[in-house]
Parts: sequence; structure tokens; C-alpha cells
Amino acid sequence: MRHVRRMVRLPQRPHIHGIMSEMARSEKAGPGSFAWCTALLERHVLPRTSRVFCNSSFTESVIRERTARTSLVPNPVRQEFFSTQRLASRATPPVLINVGVITSNKRQLELLSIVRRLRQQGHRFLFRFLGQSNPADPYAAKFLEEIKAVTADTTPDAASVRYDGLVLDQDLIAAFDHASALIHFPRVESFGLAVAEGLARGLKLFGNRCGGVVEVAQQAEGAELFDLDDYSGLEKALGRWLEEGAPMPVDPGASVRERYHPAVIARRHVEIYREVLGNPEQQQK
Repeated sequence: MRHVRRMVRLPQRPHIHGIMSEMARSEKAGPGSFAWCTALLERHVLPRTSRVFCNSSFTESVIRERTARTSLVPNPVRQEFFSTQRLASRATPPVLINVGVITSNKRQLELLSIVRRLRQQGHRFLFRFLGQSNPADPYAAKFLEEIKAVTADTTPDAASVRYDGLVLDQDLIAAFDHASALIHFPRVESFGLAVAEGLARGLKLFGNRCGGVVEVAQQAEGAELFDLDDYSGLEKALGRWLEEGAPMPVDPGASVRERYHPAVIARRHVEIYREVLGNPEQQQK
């Protein structure tokens, strides 16, 4: 008896995690660069798909005119961010944390300037930068140079900044749990996974109204968002918060659990797959 396997060809359905055309525009990417190539590929692929999964309303609004149909499917926050018990206590003086690849888009050099000014004003804190850096990238190289100069300094300011490179999994969760606030101030951000992760671990958020960050931070207790380039507003808010003793929100991650838990996102995927495949059971709902 010969077994016959029925093959079902699913419609093409890429998942947009970042809008590469926006990234290329922001970075003024030249021909042949990574951002330029991926933006070119994006323009070629999107019109040829049956369904595009968009990780935020911002992403969906930008690419809706370039493809036949879209579905809003946010990135899930990993299960460990909800299930891992908090073991670390908040540090004193408070720890402020920035998570992301060291690039001009994430603007760590600009944040470093704010850190220096806050220290000059007499505020006590530790600012940790976490993220991979590529010394071949001019921006990352400049950041590494600045960090080296700060850590080589013997003045009190030297203790206010630390760069710990790429930190993953449980070490990243522990870093969030030890910190009091997450600082996220990019130029372009389709979703903002670091924001969702930080909120899930109970951090105070200081960010900007950039792409998907606005949506992720929605309903998050105590979140403070500023205009895209409002460094002055960010600096003043951080200073005020530090003067008040770095108060923590009670549960800023409640809405994150409701919207970005893996089980919630998995159910959304199943709903869309049934719709795309024409499942009669789904059509009756």
C-alpha cells in the first residue's frame, strides 16, 4: 500500500520585524551597504506577497500601500521574562540601562552625553550599556573610544558608566531586575522589543515617541515618552526622577503580559493561518 502525502502550498507571508526602507533612509545608507541592499529586497518582495505580518501598527501603516494585505502580529516577549522569579534587588544608587546594538540608530553616544551632564549636576547613578558592537562601524568605534576614556578616568564620573557588551537570556533578565529604569531613544524603531522586555520586568521607562515604542508603552504605568529628538526633555525628566529617589512603578508590565505573552501571539498566528487557508471553522466565527 502506497502512502500519498497531500502537499499544501501556503501563501507567501513574510513577517516584517523592521522596516528596512526607513532604516536605510535614517542611516543615509549608500549603495551596496547592508541597509541599502535589504531595503531594495524589501521593495521587491512586499508587492509579491499574499499576506504580510506586521509587528506594530506603525509598521502596518508604513507598508500597507506596498502589499496586498497585512495582519498585525506583534513580536512575542519570551516566556522567561514572565516566568522567571525576580531574585535581584534594585541597586542603590539606581541603575539605568540601555539595551541595543551600538549603532547611530540607537544613539548611545547621545545618551552618553546626557549621562555626563547628569553627573556634573551631582546625580548619583550607574548607567549600563548592553549590546553588541562592531568596531568596524565608525559610530560603534567612537562609542568604544568614549567608554574607554570614561572607564580609564579615576574621577567619580568613572563609576557612573559601564559597557557590558552583548548580554543574553538569564543574564539579561538579571540585568533588568537589578536596574531601576530603561532608557530607549532610537531614531527608527518598528516595534521595540527591549522596551517590552524591560516593562515585563517592572522597569520605569524613559523613551521617545518613535514608531512601535509608542504602542508598546501604551498603558504602561509611569512610562515617560518624549519627542523624537527631545534630549533636553529626557535629561530634565531623568534628573527630576533621580532627585525624587528614583520611584518605581507598581506593575508597568501588566499590559505587556496581556498583549505580548507568547501564548497570546501564538493564538493570533493560528487565527490568521486558518483565515488564509480558508478554514470553514474560522469563517463561521
